[in-house]
Amino acid sequence: MSRKKQGFLVVLKFPEEQKETLNLRYKGIDRMPCYYLPPVPDEYKSEEEAMDEYVFADKFNDDNGFIPTYENAKILLKKFSKSHREFEIIFCKEAESNENIKLDFNIEELGYDVAGGIAPFWSIVGDFDVNLSNYLPLLNKNGLFDCFADACDFMNKYMEMKLPDYEGGFVVWKVYRLI
Repeated sequence: MSRKKQGFLVVLKFPEEQKETLNLRYKGIDRMPCYYLPPVPDEYKSEEEAMDEYVFADKFNDDNGFIPTYENAKILLKKFSKSHREFEIIFCKEAESNENIKLDFNIEELGYDVAGGIAPFWSIVGDFDVNLSNYLPLLNKNGLFDCFADACDFMNKYMEMKLPDYEGGFVVWKVYRLI
């Protein structure tokens, strides 16, 4: 049996791109800041050093794109403190059921997301397709599913309808905010 994917991410609290989706409440896995190649736009210059480390330093990026430890996530979060945007740490775990986990720190359960299995974790819940709008009422205050079965049903329907990148290797993720 393979080990479930899990780890920490430093993400935007309020992603700008959220205005372009049906799911305006989305607080899932797909909130990582964009990495800009030089020249970095002036409004993101204060994040340039932190983003370089996020993308290229092994301590902030395992084989799947997660930050392996909470300590490293806190270090990276601090590096974003010069930014005009707000960031937070989330913990994500590949889900197989309506499971709850116990961690050595305080967490808030955000819900179940459906996204790619490795970084950049593009989410079909965050980038909600109009053809699946009947699932919108099932989303919680964080724009995620409360129920693992609903997330699986949504993922299966997305693939059955052959919507964009339907063969993308999606995973149901349980997402938590560190508090």
